Amino acid sequence: MVFSVAQFDTIAYDYVGVSIYIWIQGETEATLLVEDYWEFLAPREWTEETRFLLNAVIDEQEPLLRITLEFDLESGELQQIDP
Repeated sequence: MVFSVAQFDTIAYDYVGVSIYIWIQGETEATLLVEDYWEFLAPREWTEETRFLLNAVIDEQEPLLRITLEFDLESGELQQIDP
């Protein structure tokens, strides 16, 4: 299972970032894949056994920019694939 965790600073009421984790059934702990990504990021779907897509929303632009990223478990690389 791949999931995201959004982090907020409760003192300053400010967004910190999103981290992406993978948890494999039977394992005791989840593995951190992406730490404190600067914009909203959410897993979308597996494309291959070792790759999955994520949706990102960049809110610094008007209108909001929505991009698709791909994470490769073998290389540990996160790269933009659309647009």
